Amino acid sequence: MSAPRPLETTLHATRRRVTEQRRLLLEIIRAHGEHLDADQIYALARQQNPRLSLSTVYRTLSLLRDLGLVDEVHLGEDHHHYELKPATAHHHLICHGCGRVTEFSTFLADELAASVGAEYGYDVQEVRIDLMGLCAGCHAAQEQEPGEEAPTALGEAPQGREAGLATPLSSLQPGDAGVVAGLAGGSGLGARLAGLGFAPGTELKVLQARAHGPLIVLLRDTRVALGAGEASQVLVIPTEQAHG
Repeated sequence: MSAPRPLETTLHATRRRVTEQRRLLLEIIRAHGEHLDADQIYALARQQNPRLSLSTVYRTLSLLRDLGLVDEVHLGEDHHHYELKPATAHHHLICHGCGRVTEFSTFLADELAASVGAEYGYDVQEVRIDLMGLCAGCHAAQEQEPGEEAPTALGEAPQGREAGLATPLSSLQPGDAGVVAGLAGGSGLGARLAGLGFAPGTELKVLQARAHGPLIVLLRDTRVALGAGEASQVLVIPTEQAHG
């Protein structure tokens, strides 16, 4: 008999039921390995449970946070993102340009906690550091001369004539269709996007695009939800645009 999962162990210890909704949301956060917000988690969960409500998602995320199973982080935005509770502490580098989030660890965090805690008489129990700026790719693109092509991080990015036709998926509107031309993100994000099916030549159609919330596309008859930072790294050649 296999050992019980942390979710089951924790819920049983607090005399709470192991529901399918709680299991589903935790599995989505674990499987995607990214810093998803509630709307993104909701969109992904609805693919498996169409009857799930957004209010249930918010309540479940709050419970998982209170039980110490997930971390609730801001990442420089006015809404929360969620990740599995890490075994060791880590912090975040956040790019204002593409939305990429890079995790890092440093012994300086412990030194800072000890120093500031001693100065103000605090028992510091947790340290969270968010460093915000521009990643190497966005910084290079910002400094490029007019007319120069911005450097790309992955070899799959389009070249030549296709580079001039391609546009970030995040710039498309609901009803717009296109073909994936390449991926412009770093290796980790690129691998995740490729794993979701965003391979060059794949046709897609935008179903939902709004200022706050996930961008949802129809990709090979499957609905896929992406954050703004992720969508900006998918380069698309538009084939059809909505009118009206």
